Formats: sequence, structure tokens, C-alpha cells
Amino acid sequence: MVKMDGVKEIPPADGGHQEIAGALTTCHSQEAWYLEVAEKLDGFREHLVDTYKEGEVGLERCTSMWEEKLWAARAAHAKGRLRLPGEIKNFPHKLRNQTRETHDAIVAKFLDGRLAWKEAEEKHKEAVKLVETEWVSDWVLSNVPYEYARQIDYEKLPNKRAFDEVMQYVDSFGEWLEQGRKDGIIAFGKTGTGKTRSIYRAIIRSVERGSSLCSDFKIISAPDLASMVRTMAIGNVRQLECELEELAYTEMLFIDDLHQAKFTPRYAEELMRIIEKRYSMVSGTLITCQVPGEALVRKLAGDNPQLREVAEAIVRRIRDMCEPIDFDAK
Repeated sequence: MVKMDGVKEIPPADGGHQEIAGALTTCHSQEAWYLEVAEKLDGFREHLVDTYKEGEVGLERCTSMWEEKLWAARAAHAKGRLRLPGEIKNFPHKLRNQTRETHDAIVAKFLDGRLAWKEAEEKHKEAVKLVETEWVSDWVLSNVPYEYARQIDYEKLPNKRAFDEVMQYVDSFGEWLEQGRKDGIIAFGKTGTGKTRSIYRAIIRSVERGSSLCSDFKIISAPDLASMVRTMAIGNVRQLECELEELAYTEMLFIDDLHQAKFTPRYAEELMRIIEKRYSMVSGTLITCQVPGEALVRKLAGDNPQLREVAEAIVRRIRDMCEPIDFDAK
């Protein structure tokens, strides 16, 4: 190549076809990210070839411009496709940092050409899945009693039919609603029939399938709720209101052993408020209880006629929003 007066480079006699073709590599042409923007990139490449042939830009500058264009296209594709799941903001701090560091490392290798697109995508999916699995595991350990966190031996379940019905709620919720069934579940039956174990298994499966639920799933037993109302109503009313609001507005709520906490005027009022709000919002509510209907009213209210009225209203609302599953019936 001859340089004239330091102003313009004149291409060789053959038009520089071989020289420019070798410089503007197309080695990425088989990768998915390239194919998606191939038309634009090929247009730019032709423009560079023409510019070079006309002697307006030297080979070195053409090469630099082409590599910059390839890198920008690769970066745009990575930004659009290799993105972290939105629920990362709800990860514990340690897992959140770990996920971002892994993500950044994979993207950097892809942008530098050390990873092909398919490899980068697979590694990214694996990394996110691993962290989500760790997150779900941490959530289960923190929220589910050890006894109910263990794997279930299906053959040893006391009531397989009732267990399967609870699992249908998680596995085929759309079909469940199409059958005219309610948005929640109340599982009732004697002690040892598998009510609580089945509901916890449904919760774990639900969290595993959609880990965003980890941040919007509250679990509380009725005795603990009654105790919280009793103790915090004395000197920490503001905190009590915040705790009760979370229970009322969470996406999914599990109240275990509803029958075990007898009513006091304040507890009855707060439980009614939670149930009423969840009914009005059509939120998923899971409840376990030993007895249904009238027997539950008697358990809750005892011989107090005023509390009985509230208990009847609560049971009526539960019937409206929760599908009954009888663990006593085989």
C-alpha cells in the first residue's frame, strides 16, 4: 500500500479485496447473537469495504471500527438476553452479590470473545439456577419447621387423596379455578392425618417453582398470632399494626391450627380484619384446622355470645374464599 503526502492511503491494484476481507473477520457469523443483527452488521461491513476501496479510511482504522461495531452489537445482545431475574433484589445480601459477580464474569468473557454465545447463555442459566436453589433452600430452612422440610414418603402418607388434592392446587392452579374452586384452601381433619405436612409441601413446591414467592409468603400459627396480638397490643401498637398489615396484604398466607387459639375480643377483631381484607383482595390463603363449620365456631368463641358472632362471620368468610379438603375422609 502506497501512502501519498500523508493524506490518503491508496489501496492496492486489486482493490484490496483480500486485504480488507481478512481484516474484517466474520468468524462470529454462526453465533446466534450475530445472526440476530447480521443484516445491520453486514451493511456496516460493506460500508467499510467501500470506504477502504475509495481510500478514505486506512486498513487499521477500518479494522478498529469493525471491532468496535462487533463489540457494541455483542454488548447490546448480552444486555438484552443475559439479564438477572427481577427477584434478585429480594435475595439475601450474600447471594445477591454472588449472583451479580458471577453474571458480570460471564458477560465479560462473552464480550471478550472467550465464550461463545451458546456457552455464555448456558453458564448464565446454570449460575442463576444454582443461586435460586440456594435461596429457596435458605428460605425453607428459615420458614419451614425441620419436620416438614424433609422429603415426603408418599406411600406412608395417611391420606394420599387429600394430599394429591392439595398438590393439585399448586400444580394446576388454572384448572383448579376453572373447576369453580376457591382461591385458597382450608384443610381439616384429626391430628396425624397429614394436614400441615401437605400444606407445607405445597408451599415448598410453590416456592421452588416461582421463587419470587419467597418474599411474599407469610406463615404463622393461630396460637402465635393470638400471642402476638396479646403482647404487642399493650406497649407496641404501631409495630403490631405493621405486622398485621403484612399478614393481610401478603400474596400468600398460611395460618396453621386455626382451632387452637381461643378468642379474646382483640384477637377476634384482628383475625376478622385479616380475613376480610384477604377476601376482598382475592388473595391466596391456606388454613389448617381440626374441625369444620359449627364445631370451629364453638372452638373459637367458647360460650361467649358476642365472640360467637365474630367467629361465625370469620368462618363464613373462610368458606367463601377457601376450598375445604377433608383429611378424615378417605
